[in-house]
Amino acid sequence: MLFGKDLMDKVLCGDKTVTRRLGDKSLYKIGNIYTTTDRSRWAKKGTPYRKCLVEIISNKQVALGSITDGDAKLEGFKNIDEFKEYWTKHLRFSFMPYLLVWRIEFKKSSSHCEGVKKYGE
Repeated sequence: MLFGKDLMDKVLCGDKTVTRRLGDKSLYKIGNIYTTTDRSRWAKKGTPYRKCLVEIISNKQVALGSITDGDAKLEGFKNIDEFKEYWTKHLRFSFMPYLLVWRIEFKKSSSHCEGVKKYGE
């Protein structure tokens, strides 16, 4: 599960426990363990990155516009407006309230989170 560096900071410190993903079907199964990282597929050797193992505890398809302030906080944002701003600016995708997304909730495995590493080393 790939996150930008700013969101990976929030995953590592426990401020982000929910993510919303586009797609026809979810790639993440409840109860399974996945690696979260801020390392792009196209990262060059020696590029710093972090990773953390998380367990999926909830996964459901919802309308993007159904997000609440409480959900925005679980996403690592102060409120809905901050979430919408991030969605449109960083994801370069319009905030369409009717758009179906996957709301994936996870918990991190603190014993399996690692700080900065260098890709390929």
